[in-house]
Amino acid sequence: MKTTPDQQARKRPVNLPPNEDLVLQARTMPERLSAVVEITIATWNNFGDKVNSFADEYSTL
Repeated sequence: MKTTPDQQARKRPVNLPPNEDLVLQARTMPERLSAVVEITIATWNNFGDKVNSFADEYSTL
């Protein structure tokens, strides 16, 4: 079952403890970290929609 997130949904903070090196790299980026994460997730979801996932065959969701 694939779902597309509501792009108009309210945003809320989420605590994800990344490693220190990742935080330092993120601070060098001009965009906000949350925007970078959203773009990365959207890119990954688009890729998954095109080629599917090996795990889809075994998912119980």
